Amino acid sequence: MKTNRKWIVAGLIMIVMVLLVISAIGVSQTVNNPALESVVPMQRVINRMGTAISGWTNSLGEWSTLKEQNEALQLELARKDAELQAAEAVMESQAYLAAAWEARKENNRTVIEARVISKSKGIWFQTFVIDQGSDAGIQPNDTVVTGIIDEGQFGAYGLIGQVSEVGKGYAVVQTLANKETNIAFEILRTGDQGILEGDLNTVHEGFLFNTEANVATGDDLVTTGISDYYLPGILIGEVTSIQKEGDQLVKHLQVETLVDFQKIKSVFIIREAEYE
Repeated sequence: MKTNRKWIVAGLIMIVMVLLVISAIGVSQTVNNPALESVVPMQRVINRMGTAISGWTNSLGEWSTLKEQNEALQLELARKDAELQAAEAVMESQAYLAAAWEARKENNRTVIEARVISKSKGIWFQTFVIDQGSDAGIQPNDTVVTGIIDEGQFGAYGLIGQVSEVGKGYAVVQTLANKETNIAFEILRTGDQGILEGDLNTVHEGFLFNTEANVATGDDLVTTGISDYYLPGILIGEVTSIQKEGDQLVKHLQVETLVDFQKIKSVFIIREAEYE
């Protein structure tokens, strides 16, 4: 189609050039020259066609420019929309965390602070032993977190794991670094839920139940409380990547935990009874 247009334009240009030559020859002849009189009407038609073709060519150039500008504007709009969604996610997360912090201060729950006195072999804290036990009120399945003390009030910061064994004066904690650990999570911004698998690294693999879930990198994950293992609303970490391959029925995530499992020195234990 483009080749035909080129040939048509080339042919019209040749006709115009021939007519211009004829016109130049006709200038030296008298106005009553019969050949000139027969050419003039045709030349007028060709001139009009040339003007129309020129206008059409200019319109094509303008259309191409407008198309490029429109594509650039669409890309800019998509970028701004992504920035807006990210900003809204941050605002929602901050609002949630602020509300959770105030609720925890109002509840004024008692938590137990403990220090790590030994750990499993290697640099990773898959399991470790703390210096508080049953005599301090600690029970199996109690949630273990890092925490913040503000004006005498406690706020949970990041999930470490749960108490797996208790004795007098000590307790054993199983952490998220244990590969046998699975965590039910909820995306803080949207409420979509999934499962996170334990891993030796700070980056854990997980998946969402809903493949159409609205999830974005940077989204915060919290515990759901729907299982018997962890209390609800404890921060786990944030999404670092999202992947859905082919016809898979799940959407996979990578999540970086808030806790560095190589550097745990002290922890807080939240008792089930205290929480409820």
